[in-house]
Amino acid sequence: MSDSALPRLDLDLPDTRRSVTHHVVIEDRDGSWSLFIIAGLFPSGAPAEIFLQVGKIGSPVRGLLDMVAILVSNALQWGVPLGELLAKLRDQNFAPQGPTSNPAIPQCASVPDYVAR
Repeated sequence: MSDSALPRLDLDLPDTRRSVTHHVVIEDRDGSWSLFIIAGLFPSGAPAEIFLQVGKIGSPVRGLLDMVAILVSNALQWGVPLGELLAKLRDQNFAPQGPTSNPAIPQCASVPDYVAR
């Protein structure tokens, strides 16, 4: 199937758009990880893009999470239902993982798992 055959939502996001920022600390066996999740929104209020900031620029964890965020953002903009993406991210198990500073999500198996919850 060619890319042009796929339905795409809100092809052009406005230059200025609403977003939601969430901060959490994950206590891993190697120390504390401060995670910022920024979700840019379509004009309808639905998530359109995601940015994950954790660790130092250039670190393997930061690089891999940047790639996860890019893929999720592209999928959302191509119309993949949010629920399907979250189901794929939930229960992925890798570091950083452990107790969190968020009482609503006291434990996570990984950063993607936390995002999905």
